[in-house]
Amino acid sequence: MGISDLLLFALPVAFACFIYLAVEDWRYGLWVLLGWLLVEDLVRKFMGNNMMVYFGKDVIAGVIYLAFYAARRSVKIPSFRPTFWVPLVAFFWWGLLEVFNPNSPSIWYGVLGMKIYFYYVPLLFVGYAVFRSENDLQRFLLFNLGLAGVIALLGIIQAIIGPTFLNPADIGADILELSTLTRFDPVTGQHFFRPTSVFVSDGRFGAYLLMVWLLSAGSTAYWFVRRIPGKGFVLLVLGSISVALVLGGGRSALLLASASILILAGAFLWGLPGARAWGNRAKKGFAATLVAALIAIMGLAEFYPEAIASRWGFYITTLSPYSNDYQLGQRAWTGPIDEIVKAFNDPNWLFGNGTGTCSLGVQYVTRILNVPRLSIGVESGYGALVLEMGAIGLLLWLLWTTVLMVSVWKVVKRLRGSALFPIGVVIALFAFAVFFALTAQSNSGYENFVVNAYVWLLLGILFRLPVLEPSTVPVFPKRRRYVTIRVPAMATPRDVISSSNRSSVPGSTQARTFGPDLEV
Repeated sequence: MGISDLLLFALPVAFACFIYLAVEDWRYGLWVLLGWLLVEDLVRKFMGNNMMVYFGKDVIAGVIYLAFYAARRSVKIPSFRPTFWVPLVAFFWWGLLEVFNPNSPSIWYGVLGMKIYFYYVPLLFVGYAVFRSENDLQRFLLFNLGLAGVIALLGIIQAIIGPTFLNPADIGADILELSTLTRFDPVTGQHFFRPTSVFVSDGRFGAYLLMVWLLSAGSTAYWFVRRIPGKGFVLLVLGSISVALVLGGGRSALLLASASILILAGAFLWGLPGARAWGNRAKKGFAATLVAALIAIMGLAEFYPEAIASRWGFYITTLSPYSNDYQLGQRAWTGPIDEIVKAFNDPNWLFGNGTGTCSLGVQYVTRILNVPRLSIGVESGYGALVLEMGAIGLLLWLLWTTVLMVSVWKVVKRLRGSALFPIGVVIALFAFAVFFALTAQSNSGYENFVVNAYVWLLLGILFRLPVLEPSTVPVFPKRRRYVTIRVPAMATPRDVISSSNRSSVPGSTQARTFGPDLEV
């Protein structure tokens, strides 16, 4: 019995258990959904890119939405109305109207596009309601950091061993190239494999690493500020993620993670000015973040120098402005601008060709439903919006994402001076990266289902942070100083007071310990 046969038998049983947990309690269902999002690609690779597995996460999410809605009708669950709701709804209705664009070859492309753009938006409200205290937040962070550590470690091993690790011998044709991509250094000619870890593509792995790197950096500062046990675990995970980022070969994720270091340094100096003790702890946490990342990368260079040499040479060759093969300016600015201009050269640039016509996954619609596919596409998320929804769709996207980031900034300002500020800052940075930096480069920045689901969930958490209840377990216990005074047996209060100035009292004595409530 092969792995695919075993999965074919075990998967329906496991999936039924997942659905049962989601129906019983939507909060349990959320943990199931997050776990399934991260392992779905691995299961799909070993099952021949089975589309039933691909839509499994959507079934779980749908059950969570229904259970959440039913729970809101029976018990009081926190809810809120985001300030960016009106422009987002306007963008939704325009996208729905574009489903019926006469330029679209099939309505199924529209169904695909609406699912990609809007299906995980309800996680915004789920994320806002699921966290009631800082204990819930800490459990969420530990759960995700634990998964991130395992996924990063698997990616490191795969980068060293090669594509035979975590990849079946017979990979589906749709994901073969994505799962076995090799990069070449244009100067030295060295080649290296871009690991995918548990995902089907190196791009999805890189975007996930960027997210968890930010989350781990914010968690480290939060752990130091709150003095929560487990700082070593958080730093260990951060070091593993840093190594995986270097070995991944993804320049966008590596550059954005590196740039975020400078942003976080300034943010911590600005965000904790009034709380001197908390600010010092946050600085220590930030310093520990840098040290952990550097130690992890230096350890990799020591034990596996050939693995890092080929990748480091590729980074230097393509990102150094002194190199003849310098590509940073082309990749970061010139290329995306050219692709947007290319999209406006399309004859249907004003109203587009229909929602979903150049989104991720169009190959599955073409193959499964046997419908024609338009020969359109650009390497820019903004350009893809023009091709799908026209210039009006692009303007609506820029409108609602700008209003969203203004709302996010207001929340971050409210968190200024609090222990939760580091978590709020990293969520805000991730949201900006998804809706602007990554989307400007490719439509996979937002349409990647892992990033899409997490960004909406994390935004819900962000809006909840200012009203989050304090931890039920004391995270800042007072240091109780006990004073032991030897006083005569059956001493009077005057004897007790006078004895406090002496180390001992002659005669028969007994030791008494006074707690912090007794001033001596």
